[in-house]
Formats: sequence, C-alpha cells, structure tokens
Amino acid sequence: MSRPKAGDILQLDLGDGQKGYVQVSEASLLIAFDVLTPADLAPEVLKDLDVVFAVHVRGDDLHRERWPVIGHFDVPGNLKGHPLMFRQDASTGRLSIAHPGLPGGEKAATLKECIGLERATVWSAAAVEERLRDHFAGRENRWLQELAIDLQRVPEDQLR
Repeated sequence: MSRPKAGDILQLDLGDGQKGYVQVSEASLLIAFDVLTPADLAPEVLKDLDVVFAVHVRGDDLHRERWPVIGHFDVPGNLKGHPLMFRQDASTGRLSIAHPGLPGGEKAATLKECIGLERATVWSAAAVEERLRDHFAGRENRWLQELAIDLQRVPEDQLR
C-alpha cells in the first residue's frame, strides 16, 4: 500500500460499528475531526467539522491498510503546516516550543506558552483510535495524561 498524501481522508474503525475520520496534513501529521458515526461520510462533509486534535503518527502505521483512504480535499489554509507543539526535557524539566519554522526547530518557552499545545511526540495508530474513543465517551485519555507537562519538574523561571 502506498503512503497517504497530504489532503487524503482516512476512515478509522473505532469499534461497535462506529467510524472516525482524519485528514493527512503533511508527512505523518494527522488532523482528527470531531465526528463519530456509523455512516460512511462523504469527504466533503468533513470540511465543516471541528478539529479535535492534530498529531504525528508513526509512518509505518500509515503504510498499513488499517485506515483506508476514502477521499481527498485540500487541507484548509488554517490547518496547513505543522502546529506549535511543546517539549519537556527529560533530565531538566525545561519547556520549549517545537516547530520546523523556528531557528533550530525549537525555542525556550514559559509554562503559559505551552498550555494547550500538544506534546511533540509520535502516536501509534492504536493510540490515536483510543484517544478518539475516549474523546467521544467523555473520558480522560491515558496517553494524554502520560504526555502532560510534569508541573513539578518545570524550572522556576519558566512558571510565569
């Protein structure tokens, strides 16, 4: 199977006959739409839906036939490119914002700047499906909890 391209719409089987939908933004970045339905939706319907999250997915997961390509439309301008994401250094706890457009790919950041951003990490297909199921069920997601900023490790000068 060939790798999905930017703009491709993928259908996710979320169990119990329910489907979710994502769009490939670029490379391995996926945009998840706020829809859970037993119906096969036409890709055009997704254009007007809210986005739940945008995350990077393991490249080898995109090569598999787990998520069939069901259509294509251009990625909307406000969703093109990489979103800002945060990182937290494993040894120092220091925070930074990651983005390919930044010099060196990242810059130091305060806690306030990182709140609300996704952690810069790569998700498995199964974790994306679990996160969507949890979102629609109104449950906390264990991966989001694990990837959250560890507030106790943030250095004092970044707490502003």
